[in-house]
Amino acid sequence: GIYDVNMRTVCAVLGTLQSPVTLRWAHEMDDLSGQFIWAGWAPEDYIYAYRRMIDICREEAPNINVMWSPLGDELMAEYYPGDEYVDLVGLSVFGLQAWDQAKFGHDRGFVDILTPRYDRAAAFGKPIVVAELGYVGKAAYVEEWENSVRQVYAQYPDLVGVVYFNYPEVYSWP
Repeated sequence: GIYDVNMRTVCAVLGTLQSPVTLRWAHEMDDLSGQFIWAGWAPEDYIYAYRRMIDICREEAPNINVMWSPLGDELMAEYYPGDEYVDLVGLSVFGLQAWDQAKFGHDRGFVDILTPRYDRAAAFGKPIVVAELGYVGKAAYVEEWENSVRQVYAQYPDLVGVVYFNYPEVYSWP
C-alpha cells in the first residue's frame, strides 16, 4: 500500500483523458532475467499486486482497458490474474540476430517467436496484442522481419494489434 497514492494519482489522470486508454502495468512478469523488479515474483504475490493496482485504477478511471502483458514464455499462465482483470493479453516479440545466433544457432523470424507465445495467450480467450515488437541485425535479417510483420496471418485470429517499440535497448542482454 506504500504506493497506493501514486497509483491513484496516475490513474486519476488517465480517467480524465477523452481518448480510449489501455493500461499495461507490470509487464513481462514471467521474464526471469532480472530486468524488471516485479518479474520473477512468486505468482501469488504478482497477482495480488496486479489486482490491487487494477482495482485502484478502475476506481479512478472506470473506462480504461487493461492489458495483462507477459513476455509469453512457458510460465506465463502461472501469473494470470483472472478474466475480470484482463481485457487484452499483450506479448513481447523481439528479433535480435546476434542473440538468435548465439543461443539457437540460427536466425529466428517473427512467426517463429510469436507462434508459441500466441498459442499460450490464445488459451485465455482474450484479444491479443503484440505490445512490444522490435528487431535488429544485418540488413537481410531486418528486411525479412519488416516484410513478415506486415502480413496478416490466418493462424492468429485473435491478434488485434502490433506495437512497434522503437527505443534504444537499455538492458544488457545476457
